[in-house]
Amino acid sequence: MRNKPVELVIAGVGGQGVLFVTGLLAEAAMKAGFDVLASETHGMAQRGGTVLSHLRVGDVKSPLVRTGSADAILVLRQDVLPVASVFLRPEGMAVVNAGRPVPPEEGRLMACIDAEPIAAAIGDFKTVNVIVLGFFLQQIERHPERLPMPVWRCADVREMLSTKRLKASGIEAFDRGYHELTS
Repeated sequence: MRNKPVELVIAGVGGQGVLFVTGLLAEAAMKAGFDVLASETHGMAQRGGTVLSHLRVGDVKSPLVRTGSADAILVLRQDVLPVASVFLRPEGMAVVNAGRPVPPEEGRLMACIDAEPIAAAIGDFKTVNVIVLGFFLQQIERHPERLPMPVWRCADVREMLSTKRLKASGIEAFDRGYHELTS
C-alpha cells in the first residue's frame, strides 16, 4: 500500500444519488480500516443541478480533490462528465453512465455502462446509480493498477447495501451492474 491517498470524485445531478453513493463508499472504506474525508461541492441548494462529491481515503487533511489528481471519477450521468473530468489524473480511470459512446483520452481508462435500459429491465428506474456503482467496483477489480490501494471490495459494498433496506431490485441492480460487460 502506498502513502498517497485514494482520491475519487463522484458526479451527477440532483444530489441524493451522489450523496448515497459517496456515503456508501465512505462507509465501506471506513469498515475496511481506512481514514476517510468526504465533501460535496456543487449543486446541493438546487435539485437537478450538477453535484460533485469528493472522497479521499488515507492520511488526508482536506476532503477536496485537487484538479488533475483524482485516481478515478464515477460519473452517474454522462452530461456532467466535462465538469468531473478536470479532476481526473492523466492515467486515471473514469466510469461513466453513458447512453452513447464516450471517446477515451490518452492514458486514461474510460469504462462506460448504459444503466437506464438495465434499470428499465429491472422495473425500477431509481436503481440507475446502484447499477453504476456495481459496474464501478467491477472496474476497480479488473484494473487494480488504476487505484493505489485496495479500498473497496464488492462483497463489502453489497453487504452494506443489503443493510440499507433497499428493495430487492436494488440488490439486483448492483449485481447486474457488477456483472455488466464493458462497452
